Amino acid sequence: MNHAHRSAAERELRRRRVLGAAYLAAGVGKCFPAIESTPGRLAQALQANRGHAEEGVTRWLGDHAEEANTVVAVAMASAGCVLLERDSRLADAALAMTLPMLGSFMLILRRALPQVVPIDVAFGGAAVHLLFARRRLRRSAAPRALAS
Repeated sequence: MNHAHRSAAERELRRRRVLGAAYLAAGVGKCFPAIESTPGRLAQALQANRGHAEEGVTRWLGDHAEEANTVVAVAMASAGCVLLERDSRLADAALAMTLPMLGSFMLILRRALPQVVPIDVAFGGAAVHLLFARRRLRRSAAPRALAS
């Protein structure tokens, strides 16, 4: 591995670990209603989404707020753990699978909690950036076939 490739790989690892730590913290935070109350947020979202296309799904999520909270907490904490691992083959999947989750958060919460949008856009942008960085690293590390 040449120096430029190693430096790029080290930068990617640092960025992935920062994002992983943020996902892990967010997932663990969901276990503490004083930090973030998913039922409370869903109640706010239901009020804001009344009469809009998202009302039905928001109501369903509100009716199952504890289960939704558990799924989101496990998904975020798991993604964080995977991203913290040095040579995880699951990192691309973890990064990709957080994107629909973040999109769903924005769709459901944007009227009640507009501050969620820039935060989740930043998380999603970081995930997309890391996916492309990991792809470039794999391409640069792959042996090149000699032209005949």
